Amino acid sequence: MEAYDIVVPTKRKCYIESLYSHYAHTLDAKHLDLAQEIIHSKCPEYDAACKKVYASTWGYMFNMCIMRRTYLDAYCKWLFPILADLEDAMQDDLKSMSAFEARLFGRVSEILFNVWLLKRGREQRCTARQGSGDHAHGTGQLAAKGRRLSQSKVLLAENMKQVFDESKYYHCLL
Repeated sequence: MEAYDIVVPTKRKCYIESLYSHYAHTLDAKHLDLAQEIIHSKCPEYDAACKKVYASTWGYMFNMCIMRRTYLDAYCKWLFPILADLEDAMQDDLKSMSAFEARLFGRVSEILFNVWLLKRGREQRCTARQGSGDHAHGTGQLAAKGRRLSQSKVLLAENMKQVFDESKYYHCLL
């Protein structure tokens, strides 16, 4: 674990559609549209990454990751104001939603995690394979564009049962 700053699950692939169209076919595209508008107004430097992720046919899903505290803090400082604005914009709609539908913030944040990762650094070579025993083994690098992720590396894991030092890594299950 010392060699990695961020651990994410293996990419989840949508074979016949983009992340955006998959969301639109299963939920309401309005959620992602509003999130994109909020990103554009709050942090327009993320616009290109947002468009690219929405058009992508894969993503790191399930709101699971293990990362150093500094990266988790940076991610949360970026994500939660966007989700708060999304919640404010959705107030009228939320009143008529079922409990299942009202879980939209977790679903949107799954996609936004990919936006943050893409903007903060570009993925180079990633592989993931099933390891022996309870551990999955994978390699990958994230060469950072942003200052905080300079020289960062990402471990892609088939499952999240990686051994890590809890004083340096934190589970992020949003």
